[in-house]
Order: sequence, then structure tokens, then C-alpha cells
Amino acid sequence: MNAPLVLNTRDGMCWLRRAVTRDGAALYAPEGVCACPEFVMATQAELAEHGIVGSADVLPVPAAETHAALEDTLGTLLAQHTELEALRARVAELEGEHATSRTVDEDPIAYTLTPKALDVADRLTALLAPTQVQRLDGDA
Repeated sequence: MNAPLVLNTRDGMCWLRRAVTRDGAALYAPEGVCACPEFVMATQAELAEHGIVGSADVLPVPAAETHAALEDTLGTLLAQHTELEALRARVAELEGEHATSRTVDEDPIAYTLTPKALDVADRLTALLAPTQVQRLDGDA
């Protein structure tokens, strides 16, 4: 499609391309109108009847403002990246301390048992207790 992005008509209206028909014709809506039904939009031919005085394939962007905004954003991102790296290093340090100062058996999260698992463990202990006593008596 080679339809321009923006059309200006003789009456001072600025029309932006907002949709395309099934056959590929561009549909334009007045600038500032974000939601416009297709049956209300105008084609380039319809706007030509009102007199097209200008068109553009791209929208202008002020370079100086964009460059300054990009520099500000880049500075913010670099500061956040530095902070993120410091936090990652601290997490790695804490994980290293955790791994050396605490055994897996002491980890309450890894060994939180459900009530059913506790019941099974109690029954197993009661079942094995007499054999443990006999084993200990035999060692003495």
C-alpha cells in the first residue's frame, strides 16, 4: 500500500490513516479521533474531493527533544543496571552464606511435612522402634 500516513485538506483538517479496507484502500480519520468506526472514515479519493493540500508518509519527530529524552532514559537505565548488579551480587553472597551455614536437614522449607506425612512418619517410628531397641541391645 502506497497511501500516505497523513493527509491535509484545504479546509485545514489533518487526517491520519487509521485502517485499511479488504481491497487495500486506506481509511482516514480526523487527527485526535482515536476510535472511529470504519463506515465514518474517509478514503483518499473522498478526501481528494475536498482538496488535498499536503501529505506525509512519516510523522515528524523533533530530533533534539528525542535525543535528550533518550540520554535521560539511558542514564536512568544505566543507574538501574548498576543497582541491579549490586543486588544480584548481594543475593549470591547471601546464598553462599546460606549454603555453608545451614545443612539441608535444618532447612524448614525443604522439610515441611503435611499432616498426612507426619502421621505416616509417626506410624513408621512406632513400627521400627522395637527393632531399634533390639539392635542397640545387641551392640552392647
